[in-house]
Amino acid sequence: YSLLPTPYSLLPTPYSLLPTPYSLLPTPYSLLPVPCSLLYIITIMNKSPEVTRKITNQAPVLFIPNVLDREFCQTLINIWQTEGNQESYSMIEHKGELTPIEDDDYKRRRDHFLQEGETHQRLRYFIRQQVRPAIKKAFHFEITRFESFRVGCYDANTGGYFRPHRDDATEGTAYRRFAMTINLNVEDYEGGYLRFPEYGLDLYQPETGSALIFSCSLLHEVTDVIKGQRFALLSFFHGEHEAQLVEEYNRRVMVS
Repeated sequence: YSLLPTPYSLLPTPYSLLPTPYSLLPTPYSLLPVPCSLLYIITIMNKSPEVTRKITNQAPVLFIPNVLDREFCQTLINIWQTEGNQESYSMIEHKGELTPIEDDDYKRRRDHFLQEGETHQRLRYFIRQQVRPAIKKAFHFEITRFESFRVGCYDANTGGYFRPHRDDATEGTAYRRFAMTINLNVEDYEGGYLRFPEYGLDLYQPETGSALIFSCSLLHEVTDVIKGQRFALLSFFHGEHEAQLVEEYNRRVMVS
């Protein structure tokens, strides 16, 4: 039994993203040579000049559009609603071990951890096809492992939020390299933005089905949901080197 936040680290290879054929982004220019890629982008910009804007400052995050379609997003919400959920916990280091705690002043969210099955397999496919190559292209990092997928709900009725934190702040979570948030129902709630306080007060909100990827070392928060329920698919990624750190940590904790 793993003492890490999720049980994946001691499970067999289904939770690995390897082996997999290297895949490409869902945009037509990613398969074209550089000049054609530039031509494609320029054509799009000329057709839609209103989407061009000046960027002067932003957090080092990656948006990946249309990872999941709306029907599949609703499927994930239905699973959360019908198959049970639990109060989301935070992890602290206590006597050299990770210990789960519930702290309503720090985080208010309810999670459903997806089990193995067709839905889980489809998510792994989407990650391999779209998220993995995008991270490699943007950050020169090969993700091969991930934590259990969870569907989280921030509910305005209970004050859904997650105060500023880092996702790799303990020894037992230091292996995490990238966090993923995929919003599942942007149109159905107000508030619930992501913010990266070290890079200003801007509010980040991927469209429904789109992913936001960022380093687990970045300070970030989820602002209060003030109306409705915000559903999101959440996970963390790392590589083969970090997988060795997980094994070493588990061995050390078990011995102690």
